[in-house]
Amino acid sequence: LLSVRTPRHWPVGVLAGLSYIYMVAAWGGYIFVLNMIGVHAALLVLLGRFNSGVHKAYSLFFLIGTAGAMQIPVVGTTPLRSLEQMGPLLVFIA
Repeated sequence: LLSVRTPRHWPVGVLAGLSYIYMVAAWGGYIFVLNMIGVHAALLVLLGRFNSGVHKAYSLFFLIGTAGAMQIPVVGTTPLRSLEQMGPLLVFIA
């Protein structure tokens, strides 16, 4: 929530993406966390609480996290091909 208040807090979204990259490298359950963040963002949309700050924070997290996760050899392009990870991708696109 800190990353949505002002532009000077957006680095928190970047740090969340970098933390996600580390989690992908260290733990195989990264898909669960990605889906929970995607579900949270989708719920914010349904409840009418999704604003430009949340969009920027989620976009920073998703883009940095996914690009970094794809650099892990075991993961590769799985984030773009796996049905398990399509939900957060659709939230990002929509």
